[in-house]
Amino acid sequence: MDLPPLYLSTMLLSLLLLISASASFTAVDGSDDIEGLLDVLNGRYINGKPSSDYAEAGIFIHLFDGICDLYNPDPPCDYNLKNSPPGKFFGGTVDNPQNLATSLLNNELNTPMSIEYGDGISVYPTWTGYGPAAGFVLFPCAAEQSIRCMIPYDGDSNSKLLGCSRMNVDTWSKVLQTPVFDIESCAKCFGSVLPAEENVVNGREVNYQDDMPTEVNLTSLEIELLFNRFNNKSMDMYMEKVDGKVEITTLSDDCEACKTVFRDKKDIIAKHDVVQCAAILGSNVSCPDAYFNQFLMETVHFYEGLGYYDLLGEDVAEELTKPKNELLEMMEIQTAFFGLNQDYSNFHISDIPIPNYNEIDVSVGHFRRLESERGASLDDEGKDENGECGASIQALILICDDQTDPFYYESRDKCLRPDTFADIYKENFKTDDASTPPVLL
Repeated sequence: MDLPPLYLSTMLLSLLLLISASASFTAVDGSDDIEGLLDVLNGRYINGKPSSDYAEAGIFIHLFDGICDLYNPDPPCDYNLKNSPPGKFFGGTVDNPQNLATSLLNNELNTPMSIEYGDGISVYPTWTGYGPAAGFVLFPCAAEQSIRCMIPYDGDSNSKLLGCSRMNVDTWSKVLQTPVFDIESCAKCFGSVLPAEENVVNGREVNYQDDMPTEVNLTSLEIELLFNRFNNKSMDMYMEKVDGKVEITTLSDDCEACKTVFRDKKDIIAKHDVVQCAAILGSNVSCPDAYFNQFLMETVHFYEGLGYYDLLGEDVAEELTKPKNELLEMMEIQTAFFGLNQDYSNFHISDIPIPNYNEIDVSVGHFRRLESERGASLDDEGKDENGECGASIQALILICDDQTDPFYYESRDKCLRPDTFADIYKENFKTDDASTPPVLL
């Protein structure tokens, strides 16, 4: 049914819908109370705060990636929307198919892309080119169960085999055209150690390059989790606010020496990424410094989620190390450094206060298992009458309509239509109208 426009307050679901104060919604069959759902989502966004309770934290949203490419529009976007397999909309990426990247948004974490965009919302900039501008909101109970790890900025999970793992140092070496850990200062700056006495898996000391995961198994996952716990690097170790701006400042002598190496290789780095280096000329951060900052932050530990081992499926052997719920800790760090309207241009590669977004990595397997068994009569957190989590998706979201912000697609013909979106869901999860989540437009 079609509903009349609902007039919303200015700091609410504009993150999901339009950068405006009003929107109209279309609901598929089986959705009884769109206005009630909207109130729940608005309230969760407006009142979101650092918490270990997933229903109090804000909204967990995934937007589709890899469907359309505006930079290489062959085949065209419309073709891809019609011909992409349904699983591509509800799965991981080509590089990391077991990992579903989401973001946690709330009013405190909303950072405008620039002054002229007003209250633009910080979601993945790459979605501008890889949309469509559509996705879904997770139920809080599903987020709590299926989140593997959390990072208060882009975690670059596509460059990591397990998503929640160390970065492959070969990535860094390609930029510098030399093995980065052969540079003594960089090895000391970027490196960390898991002591042998703390390694309950195989009793070996593990340096940054040791026992890198080569496949998904319990041993690899446990070593990564233990390494992460004994990695002493955190955002607040390197970052501080200087005149209201967030900067990476408190570097060790080894890190300062490593940064000098990057600066000495500025011509090599520029050839590696001509577009990015050209784009930041004249900004607050040079290209070598931007790469150094990026690599340094890749070595910071991630925050754990209870679904960390879910890559192994339902029949996982008993793990020796239990994952923790570190949602509160992640949110406290992000709020401190990347909170509402804070200027962190000296951290990024641009002097424009572009959005910072966290990366919340969800197990695709757990997400799909839960949604495939979608229950009925679920409460606002997604739980059934027995208190069990009954589904993954709370609502399907379309960020289209009259959207003119260039951050998204600029016209309706590049958006999924509500009926098309519902059909894609039903085909993917082999369900009917009655058990399809509502579509919000």
